[in-house]
Amino acid sequence: MCSRPMTSTVDLRACFRRGAYYVQKILSGVVPGDLPVEFPTKLELVINLKTARALDLEISPMLLARAGQHMLAASPSLHDPEPRS
Repeated sequence: MCSRPMTSTVDLRACFRRGAYYVQKILSGVVPGDLPVEFPTKLELVINLKTARALDLEISPMLLARAGQHMLAASPSLHDPEPRS
């Protein structure tokens, strides 16, 4: 993962579910060329708390609650981070 404090990414679980839908359609006899091309519509917010701390950025609890993933090294709780020294 890169060292940006925040980024957005596609929700892979949603992509795999849609892929399974396409497999089911093809196995039931639909010609693959007749299926529409789809692009991911569900995004996920990822917050890298380690990088945010290194840059001395404070991430609001509301933003943490909305994030799909948190990345933090050696912290017992992502919503209650260890105090900085």
